Parts: sequence; structure tokens; C-alpha cells
Amino acid sequence: MKSIRNIAVALSLVVLATFGIGASSGCAESRATDIDPTEKVVKVEKVKPLPVPEAPAVDEFESNDDLKSESRNHTGFDKVSIGGAMIATINAGQSFEVTVEAKADVLPKVISKVEDGRLIIKMEKNWWKSMKKKYKRSNVRVTVSLPELKDVDISGASKATVAGINNDKLSIDVSGASDVKIEGTARDVEIDLSGASNLRAGGLYTQIANMDLSGASRAEINVASSLDVDASGASSVKYIGEPSVRKDTSGASSVYKN
Repeated sequence: MKSIRNIAVALSLVVLATFGIGASSGCAESRATDIDPTEKVVKVEKVKPLPVPEAPAVDEFESNDDLKSESRNHTGFDKVSIGGAMIATINAGQSFEVTVEAKADVLPKVISKVEDGRLIIKMEKNWWKSMKKKYKRSNVRVTVSLPELKDVDISGASKATVAGINNDKLSIDVSGASDVKIEGTARDVEIDLSGASNLRAGGLYTQIANMDLSGASRAEINVASSLDVDASGASSVKYIGEPSVRKDTSGASSVYKN
């Protein structure tokens, strides 16, 4: 009798399990048939947050309102070297004076000194590493006055305006994509341009000019007597006047009369 009861219980469990599955399946089928195939399913995508833009670096050439000016006590020089993306004004034929303008935190990083009769103005080494996130450019402005200028060297993407030249001899060196405008009188001029630099010396009246240009540099010069040019790398010389011309050009370089 006990075994019969056990068999009956087992059969009951099988029947219940079977009906349970059937009921579950039936519900699933019922739910499936309730879905309208013409109904559009709207997919909701997660919206990504917009990136927050970084604060742009300040373009230092936009405003000079907050530049600080500082006089540097330098005398006894007739040569000037300026480098490091500066803007320079050099006035010959005047008393010694050196003024530097820059942001308050940049000003201490501008080095100026006199060595062997040469005024050197440049930026402190590696200064840009600590400032590049804050400023796009150094925006250092330099004004130099001196009685006589015999040699000027402008480098490092700097810009310079030179006036008041009245010399027997003058040496001009421009490099590193710098730009120089120079006016005055010098009988004999030595010019060296490199690194895609530009010399605007149409207002510098000379008798003799010896020029060496490389790296797609350009120059304009006013020469009365003799012009000697070595030019390479797509450099060009435009001259004003009626000098005798000796030229040695290579690449796409050229020497031509204005």
C-alpha cells in the first residue's frame, strides 16, 4: 500500500510539473500574440555628456594693457643681439637706454646683459615649459637706444625695427624665421639671412653689400655701387639701385632688380 501511495504521489508531481510548464508556456504565447507588429519600437539611447572645453590660452598680442615696463641699466655696447620671439625697436644715434615690457610673471625671465660690447637680450632657458599653458606667446617688447650700432643679430622668430643708422660698416644677421626692417645709411654692409627670415632694407642706403642667404629667406636692399650675393634654398634678393652684381644662386633662388 505504501508503495502504491508513493507511486501516486510521484505521478501527481509529474502532472503538476507538466501543467505548470504548460501554463507558463501558455502565458508566454499569450503575451507574444498580444504584441502589435505595426507598433514602432522606440530605442532609447544613452545621451553622452558634452565635453567641457578647456579654457583657451591667452593670445598675448591682443592687448598690452597689463604689460609691465622695466628699465635695464646697460651701457657701453655697439652691438645688439635679440632672440626668443621678441618685438624690438632699436634706435641708433641716441644715448644708452634699454627698456623691457612683458607680463609681470614673464618679466623676470627676460635676461639682459652686456658681453664684449654686445647687448644680449633673451629668454631664460626652458622658461616656456612652465608658461606654455598660460600664454600663446611671450609678448616681450624691447626698446634699445644707443649712440652707434655696428652689428645687429635678430633670431628666434623675433621682429625688429632698426632706425637711425649712420655708419661706415654694418653687420646684419637674421635667423629663425625672424623679420627685420632697417633704415639709415651704411657704406659697407655684411648681411647673413637663414631659416626663412626676412630683411626689409629698402630704406638702408649702402654703397657695397655682401649677402649670404639660405633656407627660403628674402631680402630687399638699396645698393649704389656693388652687390655680391650667395643664395640657396629658394631664397630671393630684390635690389634697388644700379650696382654691379655678382651672384651665386642654387635651388630656386633668385636675384633681381626692383
